[in-house]
Amino acid sequence: MNIEDITVFLTIADTLNLSKAAELMYITQSTVSYRLKRLEDELGICLVKRNRGERYVELTPKGTEFIGIAKQWVSIAKYTKQFKETQNFMNLRIAQVDWFNAYPFYEFYESFLEAEPQVKI
Repeated sequence: MNIEDITVFLTIADTLNLSKAAELMYITQSTVSYRLKRLEDELGICLVKRNRGERYVELTPKGTEFIGIAKQWVSIAKYTKQFKETQNFMNLRIAQVDWFNAYPFYEFYESFLEAEPQVKI
């Protein structure tokens, strides 16, 4: 499942309006419709009932049921991203003119990183 599709669904569930969901997510309405359709096709169920000529949409019973699952999915994606980004590295930032970092400190950086592999420059 695509996290963007799930995020679109949750935004639709909050607004009950495809145009408003698109506006909030800074994407086009056609992209919102496409992502919703892709999610519904993948799940094999209809999540949102669209009525012609009406501005607002309504969630189907399965759509309402899927909100909790979608929120868990987003939460897991968030924690997975945090886990991936939090490695056992310490960050060292040194601001210098490029040539100064490249030439005078090159050997220092090289020996330092060999001695301290957990440090990331």
